[in-house]
Order: sequence, then structure tokens, then C-alpha cells
Amino acid sequence: MKDSLDIQGKKYISAKRVKQLFGYSSDYVGQLCRSEKLDCRMVGRSWFVTEQSIIAHKAIVADSQKEKNNEKRKVIKSKIS
Repeated sequence: MKDSLDIQGKKYISAKRVKQLFGYSSDYVGQLCRSEKLDCRMVGRSWFVTEQSIIAHKAIVADSQKEKNNEKRKVIKSKIS
């Protein structure tokens, strides 16, 4: 199976390639695709996603984690004060 495909002018990379580039497991990529959080296509039994959608997802997750960490710091500071 190829690591990338061009579909309707968009380049899609395989879940296997996503694992190599971004560290996401194939199962997690499948979960994100099924929940429609990525621009993806199923070809045969394999998921293919656009690299841009993975990058955008990682940015959203990173921002969310920063917000959670800031909230935790505020709670800790309020308990200390």
C-alpha cells in the first residue's frame, strides 16, 4: 500500500505514515477519522488523512493542554494564597 495518495487535488498520507511523522498510532488516527476530526478518506481498510488536518489537530490539542495547565496553576495559586 502506498504511503500517500492524491484525491481530488489533495494529498493524503496513510495512518502508517502519520505514525512515523507525528507519533500518533494507527488506531488513534482511525478514532479521529471516525469522529470526523480530520480530513480523511478510507481506502480499502486503511485511513488516509491530509497532513494539514493532522497539523491543525496537534495545534488544537496543544492549545487545549496549555489552557488546562493554566487553569491548574490558577487553582494551585489560589489554594496557596
